[in-house]
Amino acid sequence: MLALNPTANDAVNLAGNPTINAPTCTIVSDSDSSSAFHLQGSATINAATLITPGQISHTGAAYTINLSYPAQTGANFVPDPYASTLTHTNFLTNGLSTASPCTSSTSGSITTYSNPGGYKPGCVIAGGLSIKNSTVNLSPGTYWLTGDLNLQNGSGATLECTTCSNGGAGVTIILTAPPGGGTVGTVSLGTNANLNLNAPNTGPFAGMVLIQDSNGLPAADHLPNPDDFNAQANGSETLSGLVYFPQAAVTFQGTPTAAGPQCLVLVTNTFSMQGNPGFATSGCGSLGLNNLPIVKTVYLAE
Repeated sequence: MLALNPTANDAVNLAGNPTINAPTCTIVSDSDSSSAFHLQGSATINAATLITPGQISHTGAAYTINLSYPAQTGANFVPDPYASTLTHTNFLTNGLSTASPCTSSTSGSITTYSNPGGYKPGCVIAGGLSIKNSTVNLSPGTYWLTGDLNLQNGSGATLECTTCSNGGAGVTIILTAPPGGGTVGTVSLGTNANLNLNAPNTGPFAGMVLIQDSNGLPAADHLPNPDDFNAQANGSETLSGLVYFPQAAVTFQGTPTAAGPQCLVLVTNTFSMQGNPGFATSGCGSLGLNNLPIVKTVYLAE
């Protein structure tokens, strides 16, 4: 987990009773604030270590931090490892400029979207994708959404890929702007929403599951309000791969859970968990996501 904002207070903010259970993973806040990491209530972090140029703060004494290695405060800034590769120009080269409309069919409450081009060039769902009290099933491949991904409140909006498998076939969703310019899409997961996707292990976007087009945008495109990415109460997210929203304030509220066999890499501007959400990682060895970058830091000590 990497929060990129260099100055924000509470850049990684855990409030209420949230739990991050990632004992083999590093959590980084690039903020130099005295509250780069902030915990309040009964927040719990189980991780390999915490790294930040700033400091760790807390409200109250009920929080829990269990680390395999001591937290590194006052550390070096960790740069975005994807800034030079996940660019608008690269997206054009790898399918956006040639993508055709996705095909779809509906049976009862289930709509199936197909990507006739496979992983490349991918296909476009124009205007984004909004789901309410129904299920959308994606076939493996790359999907360009020229608008928002919105799983609405209700009895359970579901987005999944039933023919995908961890370490095998998967889905990459890239949120971008409409042709000719406009607002890049974002993600909203309503109450009782279910988002169950894993990244492909081959193709131009191997290891990447949910990406916002954020780097090197043309002048006619712009990013949405950074606070628009949120997950509400009772939602569930089983996401394996890179979730990349470097300009967004990602928030999990209420009691959503991000669990299951997964290997989740999260890159955001800031990150907040409020209420009773749960966040866990497991199964990285079996997911085929070995090409993701590793944070490496060298220190010279007397």
